[in-house]
Amino acid sequence: MSRRSARELALHMAFEMHFTGENYRALLESRLTPEEFTEFAKEDRLYNVLPDERDREYIARLLGGVDAHVQPLVLGHHLLDVLVAGVVRALH
Repeated sequence: MSRRSARELALHMAFEMHFTGENYRALLESRLTPEEFTEFAKEDRLYNVLPDERDREYIARLLGGVDAHVQPLVLGHHLLDVLVAGVVRALH
């Protein structure tokens, strides 16, 4: 599997983490299985190749980073929205 494909899988899982609130380790266990990949491969060719151990470690590192930094990112995004709204109001 290419690193690009591994990053894309990690992105899919990061979105799922966000919407379900599931822990990234549990998500890795449930999603990186032959059964799940067979099911998802019907919709997306990204799932035609099951990640090997090196790919799994890379995906786990990426998701661990997302998990560790999601709150500051969300808060930072919210702060940016508030600042932009304040600037827009000031200009009108």
